[in-house]
Parts: sequence; structure tokens; C-alpha cells
Amino acid sequence: MTRLLRDMDVEIVGAQSGEEALERADQRDYALILLDVSMPGMDGFEVAEELRKSPYTARIPIVFLTSMGGGERSYLHRGYDAGAVDFLSKPPDPLILRSKVSIFCELKRAQQLVEEQVEVRRAAEASLALAYEESRKLNKKLEESATRANQLAAQAELGALAKAQFLASMSHEIRTPLNGVLGMNGLLLDTKLSDEQREMVQTAIYSGEVLLGIINDILDYSKIEAGKMQLESIPFDLFDIVEEAIEMVSIKGQEKGLTLVSQVEPGTSTALLGDPGRLRQILVNLTNNAVKFTDDGVVSLRVAVEADEEDAIVLRFSVEDTGIGIPSDVQEKLFQAFEQADLSTTRNFGGTGLGLAICRRLVSIMGGTIKVDSQEGAGSTFRFTARFLKDPSSDREGWKREFSGKQFLVCDENEARRAVLKGYLEALGAQCTFGLLADGETGTWDAIFYAPPWEPAQEGADGEIPRVSGRVPAIVLGMMTRRRGEERVRSLGYGAELIQPIRFRNLCRKLGAVLGEGSRSGADQRTSSPTSHPSEANPAYQGVVLVADYNLVNQRVAAKMLAQLGISSECVSNGLEAVEAARDGAYDLILMDCEMPKLDGLDATREIRQIAGKLGKVPVVALTASAMISDRKRCEEAGMDAHLSKPVRRDELEEVLQRWLLRDG
Repeated sequence: MTRLLRDMDVEIVGAQSGEEALERADQRDYALILLDVSMPGMDGFEVAEELRKSPYTARIPIVFLTSMGGGERSYLHRGYDAGAVDFLSKPPDPLILRSKVSIFCELKRAQQLVEEQVEVRRAAEASLALAYEESRKLNKKLEESATRANQLAAQAELGALAKAQFLASMSHEIRTPLNGVLGMNGLLLDTKLSDEQREMVQTAIYSGEVLLGIINDILDYSKIEAGKMQLESIPFDLFDIVEEAIEMVSIKGQEKGLTLVSQVEPGTSTALLGDPGRLRQILVNLTNNAVKFTDDGVVSLRVAVEADEEDAIVLRFSVEDTGIGIPSDVQEKLFQAFEQADLSTTRNFGGTGLGLAICRRLVSIMGGTIKVDSQEGAGSTFRFTARFLKDPSSDREGWKREFSGKQFLVCDENEARRAVLKGYLEALGAQCTFGLLADGETGTWDAIFYAPPWEPAQEGADGEIPRVSGRVPAIVLGMMTRRRGEERVRSLGYGAELIQPIRFRNLCRKLGAVLGEGSRSGADQRTSSPTSHPSEANPAYQGVVLVADYNLVNQRVAAKMLAQLGISSECVSNGLEAVEAARDGAYDLILMDCEMPKLDGLDATREIRQIAGKLGKVPVVALTASAMISDRKRCEEAGMDAHLSKPVRRDELEEVLQRWLLRDG
């Protein structure tokens, strides 16, 4: 038996009698027990019955090895009653034996991954019982799957492998945004909150809400498959959900220089009853994919009325991009579970490969359909419909009464942003005119909106904005990635800064503020705005750190944490860039994300260790989304010097810095 399995990646423990088998069974957590029926002393049936009595061995799958023919039904019944999940005839067929061992080992690895996820979710005592129950149910499903292993054959083996890969990927996808959410909130705790910072906190909260959706993806899919998914029916505002979805991806999009817009067709009923969390989950998934696969142009999220009934409405959502497009021969695969159009896509862009499958199921439960229209190299449009009840208890008449009849001048070269702003203002009952900033001096306007040119490739290109006279209230349009701050915009004569992508409630709040205040500006209107600087009062550390992480938010979190500790840093987004930076630059420490496109952190570290001289010996600290011991061992084997699990805590980061970057004396 050992000879037949010697080239497989498994550890084999042998026993020569039933008594020895029982003794060794309590010592390890086995994926499978191959049990001979005929043994000296206790036979296989007696051993199996004893194993089932112990809580430590009761769930280990048992496969009997026997020379008895399959026609002896009473013999088989006794084996199954004793706890067997299958029989193998002696001598075993090598192919069948290896296939079954591989299947049970993959099932065991999948079970271990699920148990790791359960441990993560035990952050609160209140969820302990639920986590244990879900783990028990999943273990039961794995055991039931084992009883069907012979029929599933090669297909079951591939399916188990795909699920194991999915669980590993999900661990990374969960912890990566969690690092951004907790990191940003931790940084904000050290600041005073102004109006500008309040919007930043809102963004972090939205990230947390989306993260909760990601955490529940595994359970969502199993519930959908079992027909147990139930949607909520609670009041929500369509504007809020649409704007939150586009705002969630705005930082990544603006970093790439994309124009991101959201627009709800004028006259659409926006006070609805339904499940806002599930709707947001679909929209965030689609818009995030659009930004991920678009390097230049526009990503738009638009909502129109498909059918308007007396007490319900069917909405059509469209997410359109100008990205790389999708080949026609793989478009059908996009919505299939555990299927991906191209394995290289995941390698280059990241992702779990399950998001669109969940979107399709959720859309179906909402009474709609989803499809994609795309041409390779010409962008993509994902469309879906969903039905919601109308909420008669809410409307927007209050907003209309406040701004109805007002006249606004919009100065923006971007056609897509102009259309969004025009739609919002007209929904408020106001009139909107497009023109130049100079037109504000020649007409009668209640307020002016000004969007300065912005080119991401030119550092500080949107930093210079013209001064306005202050005779007409003016609002400057800014980016989430390049906020100017209320103090600066007021000093130039503007009443406020409105951050893009524009949210309806923020627009109304800013308009109400500037129209109420008039055009007051200057020193008497300035408010304190805290500024984040590298810690000049912390001389404890010295050196330059290279941060290698594909996620821009996580790069920003790490850089700000280091800056607060007085340490300079540089950032790269994949393993290839990390190797080149280590080869060409003088770094005292590298923080290396393990999961990156093009070249992962483990392989990048191996290549760095091949560099001759001092550069190849620079300390490398792993940043990983998995806390399993096996992953730490893999990091050590790759040549990494230490290990930090996401989300990264400041005190844990300082422990690493004290080891390598502590200033002498």
C-alpha cells in the first residue's frame, strides 16, 4: 500500500493490528483510514465500531479493504453499519486506490480551510454557536459527499479541488478589504473629524458593509443552491444604494484616471421596499469588475424603468465600461459557479471567480435576469433587471421645495459628469446651464459648479484652481483621491468642495450650506483641518521600507502607518515590480503581500534571495490573508524573515520595526 501511494503528497501511518490501529487513531487527525477486514485479534468491523465510539475518531472516513466479493449483501451491510463509507477489493486497483485517497485528502483540506474560516468568525462570542453549527453542517455535507465518491469519480476529484482553491482565495479576498477598513479607521482615530473627514469615515463604513457581503458569499452560495435564500423587504432609497456602490470603487477608479458616474433616470420612484444589502452586493461586484478591467475612459452605473406598476416597479440596471472587453466564446462561462473565462485573468487581475455566479442567482431571486454585451477591445455592458415594491411613505418633495426654481451654472469639460449633475439638479426642480467659469460674472445664478481639469499622470495637475470673486456662491468639484480641504477652497472664494462621484444627499447638503451662507470666504470662514504628517517627534526608527501589495487601499494604509512612525516608504503593486525595486533600490525592509498578480510574494522573495550581495539579504516580512500555520511555513521556506497577518495592527508592525529598523542609541 505504501508503495502504491509513495509519490503522492500524503503522509502514511501504518498499524499491524486492530489494537495498534485504535491506539494510533487517537494521536493524529487523519483524512482517511484504510482498514483491512481480516486482522489478528480484533477484525476490521470491531475496530470500526470502536472508532465510531470515540468523539476524536468518529468522523474519520473509513474504507474497508477486503477480498470478499461485492455480492455478499449481509457482509456489506455489516461494514456500513460499522461506519464504513466504501469498500475496496484486495488487491486494490492502483488507479482506483489513488483516486479515492486523493479525493478524501482534498475533502479533508477543504474541511480544514472551512474550520479556519470558522475560527476567524469567532471574533464575537455571540456568533460562536452559529459558527459551530455551520461548520457541523458543512462537515456533514462533506461526509455525505464522501459516500458518493465512487460515482463522482474523476469529476468529484476536480470539483473538490476547485472548491478548495475557492476557499483559499476567499480567505484572501476577505482579509484584504478588512485590512483597508480597519486600517483606515485606525488612522482616523488619531485625527480630529471635520466635514471632510466625516465623508472619509462614511466611505470606510460602506467598505465594511460590502466586506460583510464578501464574508457571507460562501454561505450565500450554499443557501441559494439549497433554495433557502430569503431576501429582506425593508425601506431603502435607490439613490443611496446606487451612489454607495459607485463610491466604493471610486478611489481605485480615480487612481487609474477613470471617470465614474451614476445616474438614475429622472422621474424614477426611488423610495422602495426590498433588500438593499443584496442589491448593493450585485452593484459593487459589477462596478468593481468594470474598474478592474478598464484602464482608460468611463465606468457608468445607470438605472432606468423597465416596467412601472401601481404598487411595484421593475428597474433595469446597466454597468458600462470602456475596458478590454470579453471574447464572445467565453461570455457564457462568466455566470457559472467555479468557472472562469481564462485562468490568466485571475492571475493578472485577482478575484474569486464566484461573484458573477452569485449575482446571477440573486438577480433571479429578485425576479430578474442578467446578461452581458461585450466585444473584445471595445468594453462591456452588464445589464440586469429586478422588481421592487414602492414605499408610499417616503418621497423627495422636501428637497424639491428647497431648491425648486433655482438656476445653476455648471462648468465642467467632462460630458458624463455634466449629465449626472444636470439630472440631479433637474430632479430638484432647478434649472441647469453649461458654460465657462467666466460666465458666472455675466449672468444671474444662484450658484456655480466648477470642475478643474484633472490628469492623474500629472502630479498636482488639479491642484491649481482659479480664485472666484465671491459675488456668486461657488462649489468646486473634487476627487476622493485629491481632496483640497474646506480651508483652502474657502480661501479662494468657494463656498464648499463637492467630492466626486457626486452623491445626491451630499449635493443637497452642500447646496443648502452655500446658499444659506452666501459667498462668505476668507480668513473669517476658515476652519481647522488636521493634516497628517510623518511623525517628526518619533526618532526611534530609521530606514526606507518597500511595500509590495496589489491593493491600493492597503498600500495607503501601510504607507500612512509607517509615516506616523517617521519611516519613509515606496509602494509597488506586484511581485515583478518588487523584485526590480529590490534590485535597483536601497531598502532596509520589504513588506511583501503573498497574493499578488504576475508574480506572487513567495516567488518574488525567492528571486530576491538570488540577488547577490547585501540587496539579496534585505529582511522580507510576509503580509498574508491567511493565518494558518501551513502558510507561515511556506513563507519561511520561501526565505521570508517574519510574518504579519491581515488586517495589520500597528503594534504588530512596530514589533517588526523594532527588530530591524530600531535606531542605534
